[in-house]
Amino acid sequence: MPHLERYFELDREIGVYDGIDDLVERIGYWMSHPRERAEVAGAGYRRVLAEHTYDHRFSAIFAELGLSRSPVPDPTGPSSASARPAMGG
Repeated sequence: MPHLERYFELDREIGVYDGIDDLVERIGYWMSHPRERAEVAGAGYRRVLAEHTYDHRFSAIFAELGLSRSPVPDPTGPSSASARPAMGG
């Protein structure tokens, strides 16, 4: 993927390869180094959560458009209909 190094530290947060032969070699390496594989996977996961979620992308898009992003209502909280006082009849 072009410019992947802009988003991750290669071989520290994501495994990369260059061609089929390199892929086969890398798979063998990662399979024989489970602790290192887990460390890289964990580092990549943390980077994704910190910088690469849909929230991050939409915030960047809205900022480019000069829009502020309104907070999304909590779907588990009270709805606007249930928050209104009941009308007596």
